[in-house]
Amino acid sequence: MEDSLDFTGKIICCGPASSGTRYLAKLVRESLGQEGAYHQAMPHDGSKWWTHNDFPGARFVVIQRRPDVTQLSVIGHGHTESYESARRDWEIAIYRLAAIPGAYWLTYEALMADPLTQLDNLAAWLGVTVLEYPTPKNGSTKWLSYLENKKRFEL
Repeated sequence: MEDSLDFTGKIICCGPASSGTRYLAKLVRESLGQEGAYHQAMPHDGSKWWTHNDFPGARFVVIQRRPDVTQLSVIGHGHTESYESARRDWEIAIYRLAAIPGAYWLTYEALMADPLTQLDNLAAWLGVTVLEYPTPKNGSTKWLSYLENKKRFEL
């Protein structure tokens, strides 16, 4: 990152993989009115590691998913061929994310299980109010589901 960039007031939604980071950034922008929310996943191959120092002035929200699910997803998307390398990269990413001072942490599973409560908790941490709660798609209670949003398995 360039030294001249200033991320004061920006929110970086990050995690050891992209699981939830894009959706969370969208949720923070749309439901919490925080236009300066971005997503930044750790790389799957360790090629371009970043630190919180690359985003001076930013606040960080870390979303993480169960390691086994993340690792299988990384393999399934072709980012690596071995479970061992996926596991190693996940551990390094978590270690690096844990070094971010004052970050807010939540799990993908908690966000899926009770998204409105998690959104309220995140809003309280950011010191803002929820402007609009997201609504389920087509009456589904699984409105955060990866498969529903991506429609990966359509016949």
